[in-house]
Amino acid sequence: MTTMSYSQNANANIGAGFEQRGLGIYTMSGNSGNTKIKGSTYLFPDWKTNSIVNMKDGKNYKIPGLNYDVKLDKLVSKVGIDSLFSFNPATIDYANINNRTFKRYLDPELKRNSFYEIIVTNENLKLLKRINVAVKKGHINPMTKTQETPDTYVLKNSYFINKGDVSKKVPSKKREFIEIFGGMSGNIKEYIKQNKLSIKKELHLKQIFTYYDSL
Repeated sequence: MTTMSYSQNANANIGAGFEQRGLGIYTMSGNSGNTKIKGSTYLFPDWKTNSIVNMKDGKNYKIPGLNYDVKLDKLVSKVGIDSLFSFNPATIDYANINNRTFKRYLDPELKRNSFYEIIVTNENLKLLKRINVAVKKGHINPMTKTQETPDTYVLKNSYFINKGDVSKKVPSKKREFIEIFGGMSGNIKEYIKQNKLSIKKELHLKQIFTYYDSL
């Protein structure tokens, strides 16, 4: 395992080989979104993360200061006071940040590969979480028509079920959701009923998929 240190000389510690091998590029630090909008487009609130990035070439790197830029759909590491290293997503197999695993799957809505967080995985099905960023409009005074509070970035989650190379959004209707489990649908239906679970809550979805894995 190769360790990328975080220091004032972080660029040297990464080595020019990172960029030369097409693993990413150096960029200026700062939020990737509109600076007039409050909040952040980064998933983690600070850069004090413990991470391992596993590359498709079989190598892996222990990288402190790694974050996920939700808007750009890229993994970035803060390598200096005013600089970032932005990893080329196509070179990454998967990454673990603060014990959360991220891997790219085909986004059925955008028709391109995007990073998803793996919530539960088993032999047949995976429960994935897609994280997006939206802008919450600030309050506008109805009398003066002036904006009194700034617009704010907010992160929103949506959940997908992956089987093989196909990902589908978790159905909003319980009946359609239960049908996904095929021959085990009856067991899942009873389990949801007995435990009063909601398919709209991540914790409950995780519980359902974990139970399915035990059948």
